[in-house]
Amino acid sequence: MTGLIFSVFLLVPLSESHGFNAAQVVNGMGSFKVEGRNVRIDMALPEGARPDAPVPAVAVLHGASGLGSGSLFYPIVEQLVDEGIAAFIVHYFDGLSVANKASPAYFRQRDRVVGEALEYIAKLPKVDEERIGVYGFSLGAFQALGRATQDERIKAVVAVGGGLSWDIDRSRIQSMPPTLILHGGRDSVVPVGRAHEAAKVLKTVGANYELQIYDGQAHTLRGDTFDDSLQRTSNFFLRTLKFR
Repeated sequence: MTGLIFSVFLLVPLSESHGFNAAQVVNGMGSFKVEGRNVRIDMALPEGARPDAPVPAVAVLHGASGLGSGSLFYPIVEQLVDEGIAAFIVHYFDGLSVANKASPAYFRQRDRVVGEALEYIAKLPKVDEERIGVYGFSLGAFQALGRATQDERIKAVVAVGGGLSWDIDRSRIQSMPPTLILHGGRDSVVPVGRAHEAAKVLKTVGANYELQIYDGQAHTLRGDTFDDSLQRTSNFFLRTLKFR
C-alpha cells in the first residue's frame, strides 16, 4: 500500500542555479514518501501566495531522461510564477525502485506517484486545491494525460510531445479537463499521430481542447517555437485556472 507522509516545507535558495527571480518567487524543496521512498518536489510560489489567498498550481512532469539541466522545465516554472501560478516540478522517478524507470511497463507505478504528488500539492496551505493543473513533456505528457482521465482534481492539462498511454482503456474515459496538446510535426520519438489520436479521444468525450502542431519541429521544441510553446502554455493555464 502506498503511504503518504508530508514533509516540512524547506526553503532552499534555488534562484542562482535555476535562473529564478528571487524578488518574485519563493523557492523551496518539498518531499513526500511512497512506500518508504522519498519523492522530491521543486517548489516555486508567487510571492503573494498565502493561506488566506491561495493560488492556482501546476505540477510539472519531466520526460524519460529526467529533469536534466532543467532547461526544458524551469522556463515554464518561471513564466507561470510570473503570472501568479505556483509551479511544482515532481521528481516522480524517485518513487520507483526499478532500474528502467521510464519503461512503458511501469506506467501504473509512475501514475501512482503522480497521484500522490497531486495529493501533496493540493494540501499545501498556499495552494487552491480547486485549481490544479498538470504540465508534462514527453513521458511526462503521457503521465499527465493518463492521470487526467481519472483524477477530478486536475482542472487543466498541457501535454507536449506525448499522447495517451495504451494502458488507458479509451472506452472507459468519461470526461477530460481542458487540454492543450503541443507537438512537433517531425517528432521521431513520439510520432505526431499520437497527438492526433489523443485529440480524437478528447473530442469524443466532449472535452475542451486545443491542438497545436509545429511543422518542421522535432521532439524537443527549439528556439522561437519553444518560446511560443511557453506563451501558449502560460495563456492556457491563465484561462483555465485563474478564473477567480
